[in-house]
This record gives sequence, C-alpha cells and structure tokens, in this order.
Amino acid sequence: MKINMIKVFITDVDGTLFDHQQMAIPDANIKAINELQQQGIKVIIATARTYASSLSIVETLQLKKYGGYLIASNGGAIYDLKNGRLIDEKPIPLDGVKELYAYAECNNLHFTVEQDDYVITSGYDEGTAIDNLIVGSDFLLVSPHNDFLSRIKSAPMKVNFTQNKALIDSHFPLIERLFSDRFYVCHAGDNFIDIVLKDVNKSSAVAHLLKILDCDFTDAAAIGDGDNDSWLLAKAGFSAAMGNGTALAKQSGKMLVSDCGSAGLSEFVDYLLKQ
Repeated sequence: MKINMIKVFITDVDGTLFDHQQMAIPDANIKAINELQQQGIKVIIATARTYASSLSIVETLQLKKYGGYLIASNGGAIYDLKNGRLIDEKPIPLDGVKELYAYAECNNLHFTVEQDDYVITSGYDEGTAIDNLIVGSDFLLVSPHNDFLSRIKSAPMKVNFTQNKALIDSHFPLIERLFSDRFYVCHAGDNFIDIVLKDVNKSSAVAHLLKILDCDFTDAAAIGDGDNDSWLLAKAGFSAAMGNGTALAKQSGKMLVSDCGSAGLSEFVDYLLKQ
C-alpha cells in the first residue's frame, strides 16, 4: 500500500500510542504522527478513554491544529477536534445503568460511570487505581449508602465493572451471557470489564466516521494491541499489531511491530512512509 493511497491513520491509545511503563507517548511516536499529519493524512484516535481523559493526548499530538478526530469511550462518542464538535454519541439509558449497577452490588464488583469530566466509582481497587494513575481521570468515590445512582447527572457513554483480576475473570462469562443482548461487553484489561450499548464499538464508530469523511477501510491504515482493535485491524487497507498485543490482535494485523515501549507505532509509520 503506497502512502499516497492512505487518507486516514487510526490508532489505539493505551498500549499502542501511550506506553504505560514510561507513562508517556514515546517521542518517536509523536514525531511519526506529526509526519503523517504534515502529509495531509487525517489521524483518528480510537480509545476506551473518555473525551476528558483524552485531551492531553489530543494536545500532545496537535490533533486540533491538523483536523484530527477522536473516537472515545470504545466507540460511544465521536468528536471533530478542529471544530470542537460532537459528531455522534451513543449513551447508555439510565435504566440500563441501574440494572448493571445492581449486578455489581450483588456480586462484590465495583462500578464506575463516566460523566463529562470525571468518573463516579463505588469502590477504589486495582482497576480504578490503574485508571487513575495512567489515564489521569478524576474520581468521585461514592459508597452505596450515599446513593450512588443519584450522583449520575447524565447518561454515560460507557460504564465499567472493576475489581481484582480473579473476580473479573470469573464474572466476565456470566456478565456477557446476561447482558450481551443489549450491551457490548468487553474484557478490556485484567481489572476491567467495559460496557457500552450493543453494536457500539471502535470498529462501528470508525466505519461511521469514514463514511462522513467519504473514505472506506481501503483508504485507512490502522494499528492496535487489543481484542477490541482486531476487527479494525482486519478491515483496514493496511494494519499492524503491537508486539505487546493480544493473540487476536496479532492474528488480525497484516504486520507485527515492536512493543509500545520500543515505539512500535513509529516503526509502522516509517514503513508506510517508505512505500
């Protein structure tokens, strides 16, 4: 695939663009993204992060200046960054949030709900600690007796179950079985289960945005590391999986690059620019 055939470049954030060991975007990745943008290629960030917790990434990569786009909350919302415009959103109805919260309360799981610029959580654990440290989200800790649900002011794009790895692993199959008729259930990490509306995911959001941009997947290059990136990696005209990626991501990508700490994303961009 030649670089002049690529109109958009789609990247995941955590574990792909942003390295958790360095707690930063490697300099080589920043340079690579800027080179793409200077050639007129639109950059789309597709992440599980909220809009608010993605803003530091947006600023570092100068996405507003170059007319980039943000797909946040695992596909729950799409933003035109240059014009500060919300293109689309898929909030979870509050009745659904209440039902999911009830499951968490009955099964010793903690529950987090995204709001515009902070996250409400029913408990602080390994999952919320990781999110707070890496993503930098502001958390409001609300114990059940303080009426957790009354603190929710707007329908969220995404909610999470969090706890230790053993509990998350044991509950994932049951949560998927109970709720997958209405929600997309994603085992997003050792300590997380992400929930968005059914048929809402990174891939469907990317497909919607590409249509708006008068592009299709053959015009796109994509890179990611997770199971929730795999469909996108399989569909893109050219794609790469991270060396630290899941087995499914590696199977879906058309090439394999180094891990995030070694700036594997920049390797992929260098390869594209040399075509």
